[in-house]
Amino acid sequence: MRLAVLGSGSKGNALLVECGSTRVLVDCGFGAKELLQRLAQIDVTPQSITALVVTHGHSDHAKGAHAFAAAFAKRTYATAATQTYGARSGGLANHVPVVATEPFQIGTLHFMPIALPHDAPGTIALRVDNGHSALGICTDLGHPDFSQVDQLGKCHTLYLEFNHDEDMLRHGPYPAWLKRRVASPQGHLSNCQAAYLLKKLHGSELKQVILAHLSEVNNTPALAMRAAIQALGNTSVDVQVADQGRASPYWSLPAAPASSPLPASPAAPPAYSLIDVAARRQGKPAVGIAARRQMQLFGGGTS
Repeated sequence: MRLAVLGSGSKGNALLVECGSTRVLVDCGFGAKELLQRLAQIDVTPQSITALVVTHGHSDHAKGAHAFAAAFAKRTYATAATQTYGARSGGLANHVPVVATEPFQIGTLHFMPIALPHDAPGTIALRVDNGHSALGICTDLGHPDFSQVDQLGKCHTLYLEFNHDEDMLRHGPYPAWLKRRVASPQGHLSNCQAAYLLKKLHGSELKQVILAHLSEVNNTPALAMRAAIQALGNTSVDVQVADQGRASPYWSLPAAPASSPLPASPAAPPAYSLIDVAARRQGKPAVGIAARRQMQLFGGGTS
């Protein structure tokens, strides 16, 4: 199993998790042009992606999700609350509902969705494994509630939010209402909070930590790295910082304890054009002009 980060931060989030012929896009916070450019940086075609998983409905995670899944007839796995959150703009294409703590499988990859405290309904973290390697994806949570994310404690690799430095946020340029939102129990993790969570999750299996969703205004890679390394102590855990500006190379994920087998993957989705027609007949939100424009940029249909 391996991982590539296409971008991480308030300007857009997306990452690829790959195992054999299975390639899953987790979040799609970029428009068509930007996403295609970032996929090209790591020699990936959109057609080769098996499915899409959306962790929540905020635009920096879901901006391009509808158009991508629609243009290429890909299933989109997300909670029902995430689908409802984006319903006014057409919702998610080819939506497959997921429920926190109920596992699902896409190809050779097993997923466990985990509910997170955040100000977008239905936000989830993900534990991803192939029976040999385990990856935890955990961003956009307002406070380090270990009782909710303890299943990430046996992961070999953690992709974990280190959003802001508390002093930088307090004295920075954000308006007061936005500072309150970021620092709230439903906002984003500070370096100190993330370090506390990392210390709790740190077990003998952990070999890699990727610091994610850093604020370009209220944090620096050096501050986030320092907090993470102090939390880990004198260990051999590899610590990296995910970049906002460009796609990363692939990180290979070393072996972790195997998981129990999960049910087989569902069949491939029908073509989007049929789903769109059915949705209109049922009175569901029509695809908006912006989404149709993004589909055109992807090269998909606009029926």
